Amino acid sequence: SDFYSNLAAAKKFYESQKLYTGSGAADWSSPELEPLERNIRSAVLQNLVEDRILISEIGQVSDLKRLLAENLGQILSQVSNDLTNEGLADLYGWDIRTFKKRVLEPEARRKTFFESFARQGRDFNEWFNNAKRSASVRIWLPGFEWNSDKEQVQITAR
Repeated sequence: SDFYSNLAAAKKFYESQKLYTGSGAADWSSPELEPLERNIRSAVLQNLVEDRILISEIGQVSDLKRLLAENLGQILSQVSNDLTNEGLADLYGWDIRTFKKRVLEPEARRKTFFESFARQGRDFNEWFNNAKRSASVRIWLPGFEWNSDKEQVQITAR
């Protein structure tokens, strides 16, 4: 699933960058890393929820496919020199195709919405916050829930 693939990539990124306390490989089942792991899960869920909301609202952007292709091409040209299968495998455990699908396409989608709203004189952030508040989001992962008032995934008591 997207969640578990993105979660594994986020953990691999944290490990590759040593963004946790301790030395050696991260033991994600240890009590020391449990809060970090729950925060990573929450952030991965938040990103997936937000991207799904944008996908469900594609009617808000006219000529979305063309604009999305342009933005994706622009983003790819900016990072293409830094993208190698070996580098992505080291950082995320992904190849270029998977990185494009899971990271660059959602980024391009958000950028496309933002730019389209700006051209219309509309505030993307205000619209997006309202869309998140009114979204019907169900999270079937124990320990997490959608808080529509705060427009975010919340960690619940275990």
